[in-house]
Amino acid sequence: MKQVLSVFVSGPPASGKTTFARGLARRLNLSFIDLDTLSEPFLRPYLLQYPGYKDSQEYRDTMRDREYEALMRLVRDNLEVGKGCVAVAPFSKERNSVDFPSRYLKDVPVAGGGTDAEAEMRVRTVGLVISITPEQQRINLQRRGAKRDIEKIERWDEYRRT
Repeated sequence: MKQVLSVFVSGPPASGKTTFARGLARRLNLSFIDLDTLSEPFLRPYLLQYPGYKDSQEYRDTMRDREYEALMRLVRDNLEVGKGCVAVAPFSKERNSVDFPSRYLKDVPVAGGGTDAEAEMRVRTVGLVISITPEQQRINLQRRGAKRDIEKIERWDEYRRT
């Protein structure tokens, strides 16, 4: 029986999750799916007007769950055709669940090839959480120099409490 691997890499902003996930996908020859790459074209008007949009209550109320739904659909699409993948996102809400990430992939029909043996594939799911000290995260945010991080750095104590 062939296993198809899905890996979910989560962690706070500027923790190195994208760099790690990209390297892992390359090394394991898996698809690489990044939440920022997926959603940035759609969110660009909001991000240009308000760089801290993804940290806002409006984003959490209107766009966040849709973004993650799109990400999970792409993961499922890859798995259904027998292609393993590495998905990277903060998964801040999801990773607190005991059954994350497996609950999002229950009953994924994985397509096989032409023989019965090839049709018997199973999805193996791994969730990785990258941890970082607050001090290092702040340094990384400053080094990254992204507009979206300016408000986080300026209101560091408040941001760390959320």
